Amino acid sequence: MKFLEQQKARFNSDDGFMGKTHAVSAIALYLTLAWMFPKSIFEYLDTNNIFVFIVSVFVMTGAAIMPDFDNTSSTAINSTGFIGKGISHFMRFTSSIIQNTVKTKYDKDTSNPHRAFWHTTISAFVIWLIVYITTSISIEIPVFGKDYTISFIFALFWIFFSFLLCFAILFGKIFKKNHKSLTGSIINIAISLIASIVVLFYIPSDTNYNWIAFSMAIGYFLHILGDVCTVSGAPIFWPLKIKGKRWFNVRLPFSIHAGGDIEKVIILPVFICVGIFSFYKVLVTIIL
Repeated sequence: MKFLEQQKARFNSDDGFMGKTHAVSAIALYLTLAWMFPKSIFEYLDTNNIFVFIVSVFVMTGAAIMPDFDNTSSTAINSTGFIGKGISHFMRFTSSIIQNTVKTKYDKDTSNPHRAFWHTTISAFVIWLIVYITTSISIEIPVFGKDYTISFIFALFWIFFSFLLCFAILFGKIFKKNHKSLTGSIINIAISLIASIVVLFYIPSDTNYNWIAFSMAIGYFLHILGDVCTVSGAPIFWPLKIKGKRWFNVRLPFSIHAGGDIEKVIILPVFICVGIFSFYKVLVTIIL
């Protein structure tokens, strides 16, 4: 009986895909879209620069674990130190307020803000809007004796932030260990910041920075779609009412248990193979 209760609790847990699965699946799907619809992808990126496209993959990958800042045990928080904790407090606070303000009598009371507002389609649009606006401000301000546009400064911030999350996935054990200390956090932040500065200065100066908004929104939304595939689901259609509930977690009929053997042994390897194949096809398309 105890075993059955443990399995039931495990099945009904609200944990989503592992951070690595979210990142790898997002990369695979993004590269697949780039392979199948190259003109559309580059049109949305507003550039034909292949270097910008490659950077957009890293930015998108980082954004693919952003929604889980509302989960205190997520990779996003555990690998980004005090920055992640600050963002987590903000997202959990705003999510709780929105969740309890607009809930109906059919929505169960919960003090857990995970899988609430920041796991909705609207939240992905909010991310896009914030990044789009901040990377569109052409006003110049002096920084260390040189004038930079506000859009450039925010572009640097968003790339840095995405890189910090992306590196947390690529070098998870190292980053997670480093962030247990203030010194480690500073080192990881410095690495991500230096990489962001180098990348941004290699991007042509006439490039529109709005591609960052597109990349982050895609990664963010693909995370939510991934959670829909799990048994816990996600309120992707909020604020529409479904069965009288505003916070109705949509899930697929063939939903799987996150963190289980199916995810680790089948889903993750499949997405890795799809990603490698799609990357190859994208390169062939570009070369030809």
